[in-house]
Amino acid sequence: DTFLLLRRAGIAAESTMYEATGGVNTHKGAVYTMGVLCGSLGRLWRADAPFADTKQLLKECGKLALVSLKKDFSCITNEPATAGERLYLERGITGIRGEVAAGLPSVFKHSLPVFRRCLSEGYSSNDAGVVALLHLIAEVEDTNLYRRGGVEGAAWAATAAAALLPDPSMEEIEALDEEYIRRNLSPGGCADLLAATYFLHKLEKKTSAD
Repeated sequence: DTFLLLRRAGIAAESTMYEATGGVNTHKGAVYTMGVLCGSLGRLWRADAPFADTKQLLKECGKLALVSLKKDFSCITNEPATAGERLYLERGITGIRGEVAAGLPSVFKHSLPVFRRCLSEGYSSNDAGVVALLHLIAEVEDTNLYRRGGVEGAAWAATAAAALLPDPSMEEIEALDEEYIRRNLSPGGCADLLAATYFLHKLEKKTSAD
């Protein structure tokens, strides 16, 4: 029931996005991810502990999204309506919906720890996010990369990102960014997960301060 209410709000938010962008999908995945995160926060909220534990929150996200994920993908026909549905039929990739239904493992295991480490080493919040994004690109099957570059382009993007790890320089990252642009590759799904990374870090920071 909670997820159905969140889905209505998400559809309304997507409509607002499309109106603002002239029909361009700039952050549909972020609408979904942040919606489930906020809904999960609301379900777990207590007056004495508004936010207690990142792991518990992400587990709740998975519980909220899993039933819908199974239902959505079981209804896909041989004529998929979206690029995401086509990728699921062709390669079994579930995209951001699968990531959230699994409890955002790419964020919990990769981008959030990397982001924390970089901040502890003196990186700015922006530069820590850049390095965390690179780790996500290396790990995540990003449907936007598949849509832009096909299987070959997505594989190249992930391999190129992984080649710079674990401690890339900003000059190396800028050069890779320019090459992504040249090849018309955009890791939009990873960018949505990076937004969740910032969100969770802010929650943790506020909780520890309180």
